[in-house]
Amino acid sequence: FDTSISMDASDVKPSRIEKAKYEIGKLIQNLKGDRVSIIVFAGTSHLYLPLTTDYEAAQLFLSAIDTKMIPNQGTSISSALEKAIEVVKKDRDKYKVVLLISDGEDHEGNAIDLSRQASDLDISILTVGIGSNMGGLIPINLDSDTKDFKRDKSGRLITSVLNKGMLEDIAKAGSGQFFHFSNNGQSYVDLSDAIDSMEKRKINSHEYS
Repeated sequence: FDTSISMDASDVKPSRIEKAKYEIGKLIQNLKGDRVSIIVFAGTSHLYLPLTTDYEAAQLFLSAIDTKMIPNQGTSISSALEKAIEVVKKDRDKYKVVLLISDGEDHEGNAIDLSRQASDLDISILTVGIGSNMGGLIPINLDSDTKDFKRDKSGRLITSVLNKGMLEDIAKAGSGQFFHFSNNGQSYVDLSDAIDSMEKRKINSHEYS
């Protein structure tokens, strides 16, 4: 889950990050027996929720995601993919999916190579691009009354544009699919159908209180 500041852009209503949270929340709500984990990333990445079948906990963690979580700004997709591969590769059986949710802006690192490595480990990489084709301004000072937008060194407003091509390339290298969430594009239903079409296997679960 990309938490870089460009995810606050409101070219997708109410904002890229809120739209992503809404759709992924719906996806989690419709899961049946799949384990889910959440990794958040901007300039660095962090395992935010370890693998679990506790969907209520997943929804709570998801609802708390915002762009202030990681002070290091940037979009280090590579470190997020590395962490995701690390989390799921220990499981020797097949049917592992990494869902990369990002606007792909200011991408750093070797994400395509990592996506290929994931495919070799029987991990499918699905990418979700959040943003309109036109792009949007990046709001700053969200908590203050005087709302402003991010500018370059010359004082010109910066427009954040979805890096669709790069996200498509990552999905292709990872034997997966690219999905585009916008105001009237694809939704969690398309993601859910893609995941449901994969083979399932039974896993043991233990409940503790």
